[in-house]
Formats: sequence, C-alpha cells, structure tokens
Amino acid sequence: MQSNIPTKTVLKIAEKLANPDYIHKVSTAPKNTFFNKTTHPWNPFSLDFGYPALIIFFSEINAIFPDKLWVKARNHYTQTIIHELKSLGYHSISLSHGLTGIAYALWIASLKDESYKNLHTKIHHLLLCKFQTVTTPNVKKSGYTSYDLLCGICGYISYLLNFTHEPFSVELIKKFLTIIVQISGPLKIESQTVPGWLNPPDFFLDLPTEVAQEFLNLYPQGFFDLGVAHGISGYLSTLGKSLLCGIEVPKQVESILYIIDWLKNTRQSVASVPKVWPRRFGFNPSKSTIFESKCDFYFDGWSYGAPGIYNSILLAAKALKNEPLKRYCVKEFIQQIPRIKCYNYHKQLSFCYGAAGILSIAHQFLSLDKSEEISNLNDFLSHKIINEMDDSAPFGLKCIPLSVNPRTATPINNFGLISGVIGILLSLLMPYKNNNWPAIFMLR
Repeated sequence: MQSNIPTKTVLKIAEKLANPDYIHKVSTAPKNTFFNKTTHPWNPFSLDFGYPALIIFFSEINAIFPDKLWVKARNHYTQTIIHELKSLGYHSISLSHGLTGIAYALWIASLKDESYKNLHTKIHHLLLCKFQTVTTPNVKKSGYTSYDLLCGICGYISYLLNFTHEPFSVELIKKFLTIIVQISGPLKIESQTVPGWLNPPDFFLDLPTEVAQEFLNLYPQGFFDLGVAHGISGYLSTLGKSLLCGIEVPKQVESILYIIDWLKNTRQSVASVPKVWPRRFGFNPSKSTIFESKCDFYFDGWSYGAPGIYNSILLAAKALKNEPLKRYCVKEFIQQIPRIKCYNYHKQLSFCYGAAGILSIAHQFLSLDKSEEISNLNDFLSHKIINEMDDSAPFGLKCIPLSVNPRTATPINNFGLISGVIGILLSLLMPYKNNNWPAIFMLR
C-alpha cells in the first residue's frame, strides 16, 4: 500500500505549505471564498484551516519523512500561534476553532518532539481550568453545536481521552459524559417520545446566518442530525471510545444501545441509494413516523454517510465486546463498497466530505478484517485522490468547502485538515505507523 503513495507529490505540496506568506496569500485571495462568498478558508486558531492544522501536518510528516524544513515550519507556526494567543486572546475552547484544537496540535507535536512538552503542558493546564468552568448546559437553551465533536462537549472528551492517566482529566470526562448521556436517550415532547438529540429551531441561532436560514426553511420544527461531526454518530463514538478506555458513567451503556437501535431502525433509501442514512431527519410531529427525510442527494465522507455511521457503531461494538455487532458492521460496510466505487468524487475528496474520509475509515475496518474487498477499496480511493492531484493548483488540489450543499459549492484552495488538502494528504499517509491525528476524530 505504501508504494501507491506519490511521495514526491506529497513532499512538493508540503514545501508549499511550509511557506507562511504563500499560504496566507492563496487562502485570503479575493475570490477564494465560501459561505455566500463572505468567508475565506483562513483562521489562525482553526483546527481546519489555521495554525493547529499546520502544526499537526508538519509533526506527522516529519515523523515519516524527516527534514529540517518541516521542523522549521512547525516551529514557525507554533511560535506564531503563541504570539497570536498572547496578543489577541482566544474566544472559544472548541476543538474546531479554539483552545482544545490548539492543545491537541501541541500534544501531537510533543509526541514527536520532546521540546514541545513544556509548551503543551502550559496550554493543557489552562484548558483544564477552562473545562472546569463549563457548566451543565440547559438542554432547552443550548445551541446546535453545544454537544458535538467539532465544536462542543464531545470534542473536549476526544482531547481528554489522551490523558486518562490524570485523575482530574478522568473526572472531567465523567462530567462531560454525564451531559452526553442526558441527551442520548428518549425525550418526552407533549404526548410523543422522541430521541433526546432533537435540535429545535432556536438551536440554529448560533450558526452562520446563511446556514441558519437554510435550516429554518428545511426544518421549521427542528431536526435530528445523524453525522459524526455534529450529530448523534459523534455522540455514539464518544460514548463508545470512553467505554473502551475504561471510563463509564450511569446509563452510558443504555445510551449506546439506544442510539445503535435507533440508527439501525432508521436506515433507508436516500436519493435512490439503498440502506443508508440522510444527513438529517426533519422533525414532523404531525406524521406517524415523525422522522422526515428531505435529502434529494447522498454522499459519503467521515462526517456524513454510511461509512462514518458504521465506524461509530463498530467503535461501540468494540467497547461492548459485542462480536455479532462487530461482524454486522464489517458486513454492512463491505456491502457499501460497490456503490462507493461508483461515486463521482470530482473535487469531493476531503476528509470531512469525501474520499479521504472514507479512506481513513476503510483503514479502520481493514485493521479488523483483512478482506480483499476492503483492501481493494483502499487502493481504489488512494488512486482516485492521486488522479485528482493538479500541479497547477496552489495547494495541489482544490476542495469542496464546508457548505450547506456540497453539490453546488465551488471548489476552493483550502489547505485544511478537516475540509482541505492536509486531511487528504494525511489520509493517504495512514499506512505509515504511529500517526496520531486520527484520534482527534475518534478513529483510533
């Protein structure tokens, strides 16, 4: 598998990413925008398209292909983000755009280079203090992203699970797990019982205006998000991985089983694709099923689609030591492979939204089942990505950005980890051992 990786191309792109002026110029070019042409793929504190992504990338690539240029780049981006923190402060502790993502990046750097340990320790202790001040959210007054993996409580747990040797970190994990359990069971709304992860319309207020309006139009009475990044599959991964690490709170297992049962029973055809899930179900209390799919298209990635959901169930199955459920996940994932191979991945290659995310998940399944089908899928997806590489693109590839509808989004120059080139390159490099970045997304 390693022989399929275009090493020269990867290193050529890495050289471009090692140039901070070049990255900033390309990322902030006037036409390089998304979200109604108002947002550039650049935010200094972003785990996606900011310094944390670059620190992670150069930490990982230097462990595989050691080079003084990668060390210099990582050191520069680290010094710059620390300067930014001191001068600007930070406005979030989230994984995607805040202190948790920064701490995660520095932790990965410290695993590769001991000189980073003191710096990580300082940020780590600051973050623990911030975690301590997080109060139990009022479920009725929370936002869409209060609990999820990228922006909310599940993201805090993802980071803390790397420190289960610290009693205080374990205490915080249990505190946060209790909150996730609270919203991962049944919820009574008037005469109906619905899953507790319902997002009512007022939850949309913490979203960008364009997204909030789109959601209000599509889901006037709220929705249930099925994704890993922002939805119930991310909660399931969090509950499962915590249990796998030996950390359990009351009703955690019951919540895991409730979610799995709900997911298995809501699988359906979406845009003529059989036995999958939409990104979201609209809540319609006037209908007997109450779950209303409004998707006229389907796609796979880490965040949404069958591969990500099956991987979340697989993680829970490992935690529960449930061999039949493991076999179920592997069988169902393999059955998706012919369809996955038929999909047109043009520009839809990112970790979050496309081929790189499926490739990363396929590696997880391959570690459990050495079947020829999964191995061939890995090769197929790797070649798909490699064939899309373009020397004329500033970062070697253009990617579909984070958007309400990936089908209509215009590809942009995005170096990001979640939605851009860094995530794609790291997914290609997963056959190399000792890569730590997958833990961020509940993959290892």
